[in-house]
Amino acid sequence: KMSAELEKQNKMLLPIHLNKQPMILFETGSVIYDIIDLEFRKSGLKTRAVMTLQSTQSMIKMVEKNIGLSVVSRHSLNGEQKVKILKVQNLKMERKILICTVEGQELLPCAKEFIRILKSMFCQESK
Repeated sequence: KMSAELEKQNKMLLPIHLNKQPMILFETGSVIYDIIDLEFRKSGLKTRAVMTLQSTQSMIKMVEKNIGLSVVSRHSLNGEQKVKILKVQNLKMERKILICTVEGQELLPCAKEFIRILKSMFCQESK
């Protein structure tokens, strides 16, 4: 309800609005959990995990059932129509994903194409 009211006013949620809300989080010890936990702590958020899961899709399903809020990749919500993205002021989470290969070994054509596609999707220059 609060999110809808703030959105009507064209405002973002403040981190304090999320404080102690029921959360569905990634399992502790995972890299994504560490990223989320660090950003929440920087914003002064205190999470109240009601569930921890490994699967992003399972997390989305739990949100759809109104069990709690969750933090997932924007890309994982493509095509999801029941779940709404909440905008939270000064809460920015990023993770770097790297591609690795064996040094000195030529890439197979399919690997070269894969890298070309990734670069076209994620390495767009700002204009």
